[in-house]
Order: sequence, then structure tokens, then C-alpha cells
Amino acid sequence: MYSPPNEIIYSFTLVFSNQLGSGRLKFHIGEGTLTINVDYRGWMERYSSFIFRQWIDGFCINF
Repeated sequence: MYSPPNEIIYSFTLVFSNQLGSGRLKFHIGEGTLTINVDYRGWMERYSSFIFRQWIDGFCINF
């Protein structure tokens, strides 16, 4: 997978029983900024925006 020099891409898979979901976290590093994007498709899609928002908030506080 190609990543530009100022971007980190972390691919992940969520598995529960026979259900599968996959996604990518993209960290884009700019001049004095960090932008985080989440792309996710799968069994937790309805709940993922709430869960990822909480995770990102916690990540930013502890960064």
C-alpha cells in the first residue's frame, strides 16, 4: 500500500463471530496539524461513528 510521506495509513479488521468489517485510519500530518480520517465498512457500521469519535477524542487528549 502506498502512503505519501506526510500520511500514515493503518488498515484494520473487526471480527465478531461470523461477521466481518474492515477499515482504515488515515493520519495526515500538516504544518502544525494532525488530521485523522476513518473509513469503515462492515457489521458495526451503524455504531462505528460514535465509537470512533470517542476513540479519536481519547487519542487526541493523550497524544
